[in-house]
Amino acid sequence: MNDATPLLSRLAAAWRKPVGVSSRQALSALFMCALFAGAHLARIGTPLARITTGSLLLGSIALFFVRWWKERRDWFDPRRTLERTLLPADKKLGERALRALSLVQRTHREDGAGSKELAQVHFERLLARASVDAVAEAADRRATTFRRISLALVLAAFAALAVGPPRVLEGIDVLLARGGRAPVPMPWLDALRVTAQPPSYLRQSDRHLFPSIPARLPAGTLLSIHGVPLRDGRQLVLTDGDGEVPFVSDGRGGVVARWTVERDAELVVAARFGKVLIEEPDKVTVENQPDELPVVTLEGAPKTLKLADVSRVELRYEALDDHGLRQVDLVLRSGGREERRTLAKLDGNKTSERGGHALTPRDPFLRRMFLPVVVTVEARDDDPVGGPKWGVSEAITLIPPAVGEPEANRYAALLGARNLTTDFLAWQMLEKGELAAKDRSKEERRRAERVADAMQNAVDDVYGGLTVPDGLRAFLLGQMRILTRAPRPGESVQRKTEEVVLGVDVALSTVATHDAQSVAKRLGDVAEEAAAGAEQARESEKRKLGLTRLDSAIAALDEGAERLGTLGALGRDLGSVTLADLGRVKRARKSEDLFHAELAARHLAARLRRPTPSFGSAQRGGVESGTPGQNGAHGGSPSQASERFDQLASELEQLVQEHASEIDQVEQALGEAEQGVDLDSLKDEARERADAIRRSLGGLPQTGADPGSGRAAAALGKEHAGSMAQSLERLSLSDAVQSGKDALSALEDAERKAKSPRSPSDWVDEEDLSRSREEVKRQLGWAQEQLDKLKRQAEAKAKAQLEKSGEREQGHSRRAGNLAARGKNGETALPQDALEALERAEGLMRQAARALSEGKGEKGLSLQREAQRQLERSNNGKTTDTESDRPEPSSGKESGNGGIRTGGDVPKKDDGKRAEEFRRRVLRGLGKAKDGRLAPAVRRYAEGLLE
Repeated sequence: MNDATPLLSRLAAAWRKPVGVSSRQALSALFMCALFAGAHLARIGTPLARITTGSLLLGSIALFFVRWWKERRDWFDPRRTLERTLLPADKKLGERALRALSLVQRTHREDGAGSKELAQVHFERLLARASVDAVAEAADRRATTFRRISLALVLAAFAALAVGPPRVLEGIDVLLARGGRAPVPMPWLDALRVTAQPPSYLRQSDRHLFPSIPARLPAGTLLSIHGVPLRDGRQLVLTDGDGEVPFVSDGRGGVVARWTVERDAELVVAARFGKVLIEEPDKVTVENQPDELPVVTLEGAPKTLKLADVSRVELRYEALDDHGLRQVDLVLRSGGREERRTLAKLDGNKTSERGGHALTPRDPFLRRMFLPVVVTVEARDDDPVGGPKWGVSEAITLIPPAVGEPEANRYAALLGARNLTTDFLAWQMLEKGELAAKDRSKEERRRAERVADAMQNAVDDVYGGLTVPDGLRAFLLGQMRILTRAPRPGESVQRKTEEVVLGVDVALSTVATHDAQSVAKRLGDVAEEAAAGAEQARESEKRKLGLTRLDSAIAALDEGAERLGTLGALGRDLGSVTLADLGRVKRARKSEDLFHAELAARHLAARLRRPTPSFGSAQRGGVESGTPGQNGAHGGSPSQASERFDQLASELEQLVQEHASEIDQVEQALGEAEQGVDLDSLKDEARERADAIRRSLGGLPQTGADPGSGRAAAALGKEHAGSMAQSLERLSLSDAVQSGKDALSALEDAERKAKSPRSPSDWVDEEDLSRSREEVKRQLGWAQEQLDKLKRQAEAKAKAQLEKSGEREQGHSRRAGNLAARGKNGETALPQDALEALERAEGLMRQAARALSEGKGEKGLSLQREAQRQLERSNNGKTTDTESDRPEPSSGKESGNGGIRTGGDVPKKDDGKRAEEFRRRVLRGLGKAKDGRLAPAVRRYAEGLLE
């Protein structure tokens, strides 16, 4: 076949040149048509559409490689070469050549098939007869067919492209997507505009963002992405890779999508095609700025204090938040107990809050605790997006004294003073006249004063926040006054001391009994805590915590029982009971028998909450039981001093209440009489005078100057003068006079500062000030004159009622005198300060009665008010009062329970700005208060602060 190869090569060359090019063109056109048409299908974005399109493209590529492989194979095979070239040109010759080729191949395989040389010659002669031109003509015909197919496919491809070139690009992009994201970004919106709307609780205005610049935004910010679509019919979305928001029409030819900022995100505009997104090249980068926790600073924290060493714990705090505060709480925690107290309720506008609060050892929560108390201040912000958050300050840890320790210390101190009194009596009884009368009297006075000083120190001291009740203090100091006063003619000094000793002893016995009962009940709570700890350790998974509670309660019971045993007879009784039952609890705890430990603790709690003597009649009481008898009587007590003192205190309290009611009646009578006076004749003149005041104020500055300056004082005077004008128009003469006095004082202050200015804020036109001051002074004189007339007329109308009040006031004065006389000596002796206040009240009431009987209502009312204050000073309560401290108002800001801030300080006069602001606030507040029997006193006190 070597000689036939050139002939076959010529035939192949004649066929391959036209047919090969046209076939490759057809395959290329097929691929282009599959690509463009398939892009429309792939654009649907579903997995099936993308797989179908990919299959079409892969199929067209596979055809190309199949053709290449087939061509490469066929042209090296003589038989396939003849089939592809000679058969299409000359079928008969081609068939003969194929048979000859078969004979040649058989002679080479089989030795008996014939002559190889003859078969080869025959095959070559047949090939020599083949026409290359005929093969070329056949190849041209085949190439023409391929070209026609190529043209049709190209036309179809361009038709697919003409439908929408962007759609083809989008389809190709979708086809190449991975993980739902197309590889090539495409623009979708024109005139992109990004607006950020902060959460409403921040009260901030909207702002525009630059899409290419990262923005730090508060959590909850609403982003609005506006734009104009570049192509219609696309489903546009805003996505951060995890979620997406569709664009909707904005009603103005554009689209908008809104996104709420909750975390850091890269927002991008994308078009959705089924499961695939084609994103824009530019992104909007957003950094989430979360609402920070409030920062709370507690002055002095962290620190640890022993409650027994302090009488008052001052808590000053500052709370800060990046956006706004809603609430500030004081939180007390001890063991498993927690108590929250609202210190401030805010509207969310303030980002900082300062305030204070005070805790005393007598606080109900602190008194109940026997474990360390952790005190913190917590502030809540106003974040509605992530929910309100609490910021917590550092803690102040309060270590409470052992249960009953303050009571035991107080009783020991009083008992020590009582013992000195007993020693004094023993000295009087044993002194057999070795001293001269003069020396004896001097020594008695010295010893009596020593006893009185010891008692004074005992009742004035504070015992872990616990003080001596006011009534008991008054009784004891009254007895000391009797002890130290000079004996009257014929009076037995020793007998006087005996009565004092007996009275003090009975009073202290009563105190010890009440304290023992109180401590026992609190120890009952501790025993209940021990039972709860045992139950928790036995029945829950928190065994370790339960055992800790149990052990802490056992230790507290041990210490408390020791203190309880020092509180008189009842205390010793209950203390021994506590130690006995506590032993059962300890033995059960040691043997891990938590069930019986719980039972023993609950039995002890029930016994301590019923603090009655173990022996003797609890109903009868008496000395042997250590408890007072029925109805507060002391039964067989050797002294009735405390009982009679309490009777005197009750009568004094009744007098205080009745006298206060009498003052109210006088105020009401004068008020009704003033309302009944006809002032219509003054209406026109008062209006003219009010207008004259307003005209004179035209040159004075408005508010807003630096506090404490001359301009600020002038503005304050203008404000008060305006108030005076309004009161004149209403014919409220009393208010007009008060406002006029305030205005005159402020204007005089401004005039002084204007004459000696220290800063530009002190510069005020002196002529304007002088004119205003003179006008206010002139109208004030007229208002005062009319007010005096009004009061005289009112007193005349109310004279009959005032005379009756005078008679009742005289009766009150006699009662006060009687009480003062009883309080000077004997078992009902009052302390010196209370006695002096009661005597002053008696004298003032006599003067008030005289003034009221003469129809001088205002003078009588003023004297009555002063007498009432003296009466209240003399009223200290009863010896049976067990509350050692009267309620102390919180020193913080107004709290949720209506507490009033009392911890503010009065600025010094040198601090001009703060002093002026304080003055303005006080005067405004006083201007609102019209009624109340203490209103004039409050006003005078406040004016004294402003001097």
